Amino acid sequence: MYPKKYPRNQWYVAAHSEDVGRQLLSRWLLDEPVCLYRTSENAPVALADRCIHRQMPLSKGRLGDDDTIECGYHGTVYRTDGQAERIPSQPNVPRACRVHRFPLFEKWGLVWIWMGKPELADPARIPGHHWLTDPGWATVRGTLPMKARAQLLNENLLDLS
Repeated sequence: MYPKKYPRNQWYVAAHSEDVGRQLLSRWLLDEPVCLYRTSENAPVALADRCIHRQMPLSKGRLGDDDTIECGYHGTVYRTDGQAERIPSQPNVPRACRVHRFPLFEKWGLVWIWMGKPELADPARIPGHHWLTDPGWATVRGTLPMKARAQLLNENLLDLS
């Protein structure tokens, strides 16, 4: 019913800006787990939400004062670029020990994520949503948890058209 493959080389909304803070936030985007948070300098970060060892969600770990994430399973520490910085019980960290970092761009009160090839991430390709921050427009947002497939909600809303 839903596609198995998604267009990757385009921007998607990962979160509202105010939802991303100094706590680790887990989101599933295009069937991939993503861990979102902000650095101490307020820059948003998105890393693959899976530790390279045992695939523990990084969002279940701990955010350090130095903006690193410590995995809750074995304590591997990752920097904001996804590179592992410290592995308990071993003195050297291999360069290949890293998780993927997704390009992000913040605009119109939204955090946009690029799920494709990072070198193709061009913020000029973000579709216009100026009304979200325009004082002449009212923006209403919220979450309505439903015990149903998203397709049923989409069909219901399309009935209005």
